[in-house]
Amino acid sequence: MRADFWSGEGVVDAADAAVPFAVGQPDAGLLPRAELAAAVQRAAAGVIATTPMAMQYGLSSGPSPWRREVAAFASEYLGVPVSPLEVMATAGTSSALAVLAQSFVRRNVDLHGDAGRDCLVEVPSYFLAEDILRDAGCVNVVGIPRGAEGIVDLIEDELATRARNGLAPPAFIYMVPTFHNPTGAELDQEQMRRLGSLADRYETHCILDEPYNLLTFGNTAVMPHGASLAESARVLSLVSFSKIFAPGLRLGWVQGAPEVLESVFAKAGSVRSGGGVNPVSSMLVTELLRDRAFVDAHLLKLRTELGERMSLLVEGIDEAVSNSPGVDLRLWQRPRGGYFVMLQGPWSDTSSPAFARASEELGLSLVHGNRCVMNVATPASSAVRQELETMMARCASSVRLSVAMTSRPQIERGIRALCELARKKL
Repeated sequence: MRADFWSGEGVVDAADAAVPFAVGQPDAGLLPRAELAAAVQRAAAGVIATTPMAMQYGLSSGPSPWRREVAAFASEYLGVPVSPLEVMATAGTSSALAVLAQSFVRRNVDLHGDAGRDCLVEVPSYFLAEDILRDAGCVNVVGIPRGAEGIVDLIEDELATRARNGLAPPAFIYMVPTFHNPTGAELDQEQMRRLGSLADRYETHCILDEPYNLLTFGNTAVMPHGASLAESARVLSLVSFSKIFAPGLRLGWVQGAPEVLESVFAKAGSVRSGGGVNPVSSMLVTELLRDRAFVDAHLLKLRTELGERMSLLVEGIDEAVSNSPGVDLRLWQRPRGGYFVMLQGPWSDTSSPAFARASEELGLSLVHGNRCVMNVATPASSAVRQELETMMARCASSVRLSVAMTSRPQIERGIRALCELARKKL
């Protein structure tokens, strides 16, 4: 959704718009605009007015007060101690992924030649990451199927098969481990630790994309970041304020072993040239994080609102299917947090023009399942290949649904439209 939000150009009334199940960014009601405005005033009267160096390029790792606040915030709200030395400022997940992927591919090529340009990714996955991985030099993006359970077993099988066959280890493994985009699936703490063990054993890295950990529903416990759990310096977590505060801040952090962060980012050309990342946004977020009463209230609002929307969607689909003979819709699972869920229907290919036309006519904005599958290379393991074929077929008959920008009336309207779409059996 790329409308000009400053001018309002391209923004239409919600009552007339297609149900925005495709949109993975928060609606205006979830953004703490008043609190951000107050933080701007506090920062302007405080650090900007009184600290001459505040508006300079700054440290590449991020302002020291910001790193301390982020580490304290992560320690308190994710339940595992985090040191400021384990925090590196980023301009959000995408830019951090680009730097890490380029660095790890370059290292692997130095060790293994062009055979080191492979990486492992989930199927399905966050599809917009593919261009970043390709730009970083990944030639073979090898797909590993991600269902409700079992991906770590498949990753281990693939890594072991590659080693037995004399293939170079992948430069890295890219995953969204918690409240997965697009399925909503989760890895547990033991699986996180196994990832770290596998990364050490097979001399690769894990890049964990983790923007949703704090967006839990109900009594679901918050999952600490993988970098805290994996017990390996080869595991790094990408975290963003886009989902918990506002995407426009363009601010996040990488959490990982200090020596790895230093070795990667100190050598990155964009960091060496540009200096600190978003120091002004860092000042604003520092002000927000210092107000724990606001943080508590805001996280509660996000969790409650998103949880209620997801419950309305999941329970509404269940009820509609039970009351509508001939409507074959199946949720992949029931997410316990985040934005997304996958829905499978009686469709042969949700990426077809006929499906797109029917969706548009019914007022639905959807991400088709094949869009969530990168252009993946064939795994070395025969067992993984078989699982991947099954997963690809499942994705082809599915769509991704997001509750991030959908109102309750839109969700109810969307469920009716999805049932009608299922009756078409395209």
